[in-house]
Amino acid sequence: MFTVIAPPHVEHGYVSSIVVSRVDTDVHLSVHVTSPRSTVVAHFYRAGTFLRTQQL
Repeated sequence: MFTVIAPPHVEHGYVSSIVVSRVDTDVHLSVHVTSPRSTVVAHFYRAGTFLRTQQL
């Protein structure tokens, strides 16, 4: 189970997809949060260490 804390500008957002990928021995997670105003991708590394967000 994941808990995503979205930035304030993603009001009424929902998780539209979770992408899990492997790079060598590491796991990367990309969580897409979609709202009526924007889509934000939150990137995580390994066991949930936050890397960055990217607004699409």
